[in-house]
Amino acid sequence: MNTVSATAAVYSPVSFGVNMDEKNVVTDVRPGSAAANAGVRIGDRVLAVNGVRITGDQLAQFKAMAKAKPGDRTKVELVGPDNQTRTLDLTWDMND
Repeated sequence: MNTVSATAAVYSPVSFGVNMDEKNVVTDVRPGSAAANAGVRIGDRVLAVNGVRITGDQLAQFKAMAKAKPGDRTKVELVGPDNQTRTLDLTWDMND
């Protein structure tokens, strides 16, 4: 499976602790991460980061994340496997 790590986007110093596939579906959530603490679950699909729509184009995802600094708050819009859309507040962690 080809996955894109949200922690490696454009040499970003920040992370919210998930891996996503090419369709922006969460394939892994790091325990204790900002994503885990906010309620991100495996199978969620990321729709937008701070209002920037995320498509299959990973470049859009990288651009949305590249401006974040550790401690910044970010709104992430997700749709779960149950087709329920929700918006979560995440605080960016240091990328480790």
